[in-house]
Amino acid sequence: MKKILYGGIAMFFLFGCQPSELSLENYFKYLIEPENGLYKSKQINQFEISARYLPAEYLIYRDYKSSKIKELDIDSLKKTYEGSLTFILKIAPNKSEGHEFDVMTQTVSSKEAFKEQSFQLNFLMQENLKLIIEHREYFPVLVELENTYELTQHRNFMITYALDQKHIDNSFKAMDFIFQDRIFGTGIHHFLFTQESIKKTPSIKL
Repeated sequence: MKKILYGGIAMFFLFGCQPSELSLENYFKYLIEPENGLYKSKQINQFEISARYLPAEYLIYRDYKSSKIKELDIDSLKKTYEGSLTFILKIAPNKSEGHEFDVMTQTVSSKEAFKEQSFQLNFLMQENLKLIIEHREYFPVLVELENTYELTQHRNFMITYALDQKHIDNSFKAMDFIFQDRIFGTGIHHFLFTQESIKKTPSIKL
């Protein structure tokens, strides 16, 4: 009986606990570990499409470090991010299947087609994106294509949704991030994120 009890306690500490705070390096790793529920990915033929939820705490820390704002301004940043949700959408070659190419040039065959695709990715990407929470459809208020200066094969988009007052308290159970790919023709992709996973996210240890 004692062996069973001790074994149960050991299993609890090994698998049932996680740190309440992480160093910045480990925090970044946590955000992209699929088992933590904040990173989802799919392989579709030659492409890999992934979506990552960015917690408000990460965004506040990023702004704090980049702009060197005063401590007093942190509260205003918190209020800003409380009313929104932010994701990173990544479109990349499916390297697990041996594909190596720049996503900006792989599916175009002429300069005109390249210009058209670049225009769509830079200015019309929001038409391919939406977020569903409890049957309510949200559309992006901001979509930013990361400038990689053509040094990477993939492309990242930072996408922000502004929430209704009803959903600001995060009482909903899950949200469906949807990418309907009309640009590369990979189809419609659903990425489900749960509040359970979000609330389990450790804080950044400063």
